[in-house]
Amino acid sequence: MEVLTVDLIYLEHVNGTTVSQAIMQTLSKYDVDLNKVSAFITDNASYMSKNFGILKGLLPNCVHVTCNAHIMNLVGETWRKHFPKVDRLVACFKMTFLLCTSRKRRYVNYLADQTQQETIALHPTPVTTKWNSWFRTVSHDHHAKYVQHYHGFVAKELELSAATNALTELSTLLESDRIIDQVRFVADSSVPFV
Repeated sequence: MEVLTVDLIYLEHVNGTTVSQAIMQTLSKYDVDLNKVSAFITDNASYMSKNFGILKGLLPNCVHVTCNAHIMNLVGETWRKHFPKVDRLVACFKMTFLLCTSRKRRYVNYLADQTQQETIALHPTPVTTKWNSWFRTVSHDHHAKYVQHYHGFVAKELELSAATNALTELSTLLESDRIIDQVRFVADSSVPFV
C-alpha cells in the first residue's frame, strides 16, 4: 500500500464543509480513484468526525483514523477536569517554587527531616502540553508520596516569607484531608495508562 501526501491547503475557515470540499477538490485535481482511498487520518476534533460522515458515502473503502496522541491527551484532560483540587494543587505547587531557589532547598530539607531520608528529589515540573508529566508529578514518585507533609511545609513557608497567592491557595487546599485521598487515588488509578 502506498501512502501519498498529494496537497497542502491552508483554510481560512475550518469546519466540516470546508475540509470536505478541500479533500474532494484535491482528490479530483489529482484524479484519485475514490475507491482506492483507504484512510482519513485526522486529529480528534469534532468537525473532523462530522467531515468523515460527509465523505463516507463518497469514499466507500475509507476508514477514519484519529490520532492516538490526541485521544490520550483527552483522557489526561478528563482526569484533570474530574480532579480540580488535585489539578490546583499541582499548579500551585509549581508556582510556589518557580522563582524561589531558597524555597526549593528548604522544601528538600523539610522532607528529608520528615521522612528520615538523606536525599529527596525535587518534584517534577508538569507541562500542560505533555499530559503525562501531570500524572508523573502526582504519582507515587512525588506528590502521592509526600503530600501528607505539605501542610506543615506550607505553614512554615507562610511564617518565613510573604503570603503569595500560590502559598495561600495551597494552604487552603491542604486543610482538607480529602486532597490527600484524591492525590493517592489519581496516583494509584492512573498507573495502567501512564
